[in-house]
Amino acid sequence: MYQTDNEAGFTLIEMLIVLSIVSLILSIMFIDYSSRSDEQSFDTWYQQFELDLLYSQKYTMVTRQVLRLSINRDSNSYSLRNDGSSPALITRKIPEDWDVRVTSVRNPISFTRYGQIVGPGSISVRTKNARYSITFPFGKSRSYYVKSE
Repeated sequence: MYQTDNEAGFTLIEMLIVLSIVSLILSIMFIDYSSRSDEQSFDTWYQQFELDLLYSQKYTMVTRQVLRLSINRDSNSYSLRNDGSSPALITRKIPEDWDVRVTSVRNPISFTRYGQIVGPGSISVRTKNARYSITFPFGKSRSYYVKSE
């Protein structure tokens, strides 16, 4: 049987259209993935930060010795100490491309022996794709965050 020109396959224009549609879909998926990756890294960091706050709060309540969480912008980290001159019990790094600013909370963050935060306020964290405000309210609640674009 003989083939006609219409049955020979795809034309160059058709292939270019299909490839451009596929590349557009892949680029949209990549943009979405990078923002989700940024959100996931913040969520992971925040969970660890919350656990360290919980440790500080419970340590202070049980031992009656104040454990302070100090945010160090110079070294882009935070640490837990018994007082200002003692060696750090725990030191955690903050990702290098993040900007963490103590806006209104008292630095170092500490709790009373009843579990209430001393000097409630907030911290601002700016990542590559978003800005987060971590708030330390009055009472026994430790913190919560709000994302703003």
